[in-house]
Amino acid sequence: MRGAFQLPGWKVKAVRWGHYERGLTLVELLLVLALLGLAAAAVGGFYLCGIFAWRKGVDRMDSQQNARAAMELVDRELRFAHWVDVAKEDGEIRYGLPSDPQGDHRRHFRRFRLWGGQLLLEQIVGGSTYSSNVAAGGISAVSFQVDGDGRVLISITAGSGESAVTLQSSVRPRNLPETVTP
Repeated sequence: MRGAFQLPGWKVKAVRWGHYERGLTLVELLLVLALLGLAAAAVGGFYLCGIFAWRKGVDRMDSQQNARAAMELVDRELRFAHWVDVAKEDGEIRYGLPSDPQGDHRRHFRRFRLWGGQLLLEQIVGGSTYSSNVAAGGISAVSFQVDGDGRVLISITAGSGESAVTLQSSVRPRNLPETVTP
């Protein structure tokens, strides 16, 4: 055939009415489909890796936000306490504010405690729970300690696994008496 562009290895055959038809063999077609399948698998793999990384970042951000909100509330509440008592159970601290009823600290107090993945802020009046509020959710561990200077050391862990975040802080309650025994 003269004047027609022809690729090496491609056969051109004449068809009726002067049209030309180029065809693919079955082997060539299967090879193209296999290469397209490999390319689609690679693109899909990159896409899934991106989705997993994005989800991991969102989980970590949620954990940081929960821990930060819990830490801010605990810090703000304890800053104005006039007495502080760390319970023998890990994850609970009892305290009193100047506005609370004075007297027996065993019957009138406020406390932070960990319960079922939630940090609770409770007010105890007359020995029974007067109010209970969720301070933050998604909290996996809480630790309180009082040092010799009266500072309360706080550690809050939110999330689990690779998305777990631990924040630590300390606060010196402003209304504590000068001598404090831990």
